[in-house]
Amino acid sequence: MLEVLKHTTFTYQQGSIITRWRDNFRVDDLGSKVSGSSSWFLVETNYDLWNSPPFYDDRRSPAVRCLNEAGQGNASLSLLYNVLSTRPVMNKLTTYTSLMQVNEGHLEAWLRFCDDPCWPW
Repeated sequence: MLEVLKHTTFTYQQGSIITRWRDNFRVDDLGSKVSGSSSWFLVETNYDLWNSPPFYDDRRSPAVRCLNEAGQGNASLSLLYNVLSTRPVMNKLTTYTSLMQVNEGHLEAWLRFCDDPCWPW
């Protein structure tokens, strides 16, 4: 799963990633600059933010790089779809992509297939 939280007018704590395990939890807020994320977005994959992803499945670094290069001024659902469609962010194990814009009640979803050459991770 890759989650990108974006705000046109940046204010701290308008988005968070909550990681929970049996007897504890951790909250990373928008603006906390965790794992290379900028102050205007957070990227979450299947690996905890405080750990480096394994070399064979690093989708976080390419997603962060794409978003940093695009810049906050170009943030849009189209940009997010393009980032989520870029290899290795998208791979053979990607089953669907979903984009939501809560303040407008907007939801889009696509079933995905990664054409060869495409790796399982």
